[in-house]
Amino acid sequence: MDRLQTHAWQLLALLLAALLVWQSLARLGAERDAAQARTDLATDRQAAATAALHASERYRQREGAYRERLDFLARDTDLALARAAAACVPTCCAAPSMPCWQARATTRW
Repeated sequence: MDRLQTHAWQLLALLLAALLVWQSLARLGAERDAAQARTDLATDRQAAATAALHASERYRQREGAYRERLDFLARDTDLALARAAAACVPTCCAAPSMPCWQARATTRW
């Protein structure tokens, strides 16, 4: 009976050792998976930051081009208005209170 009890304890010790090895291997696998997930997350964050930087730069360039076009249109409009005002001579108008183009439209030649 002592021999049977000794074998039972040895078997139990082997079983516990096997469970401990299995648990250690599972933990190592989980740590490896966690490290891989952290690496993937850092890579994804870097890619997102790079994409955001490129998008921001693209929008900044587009905004600059848009503002340049607006400035050009404003200067061109001011120049056209100045030319139109310079071309409108008061002696040609039928009614000096009206703009020249309106007076020309209402005047019969």
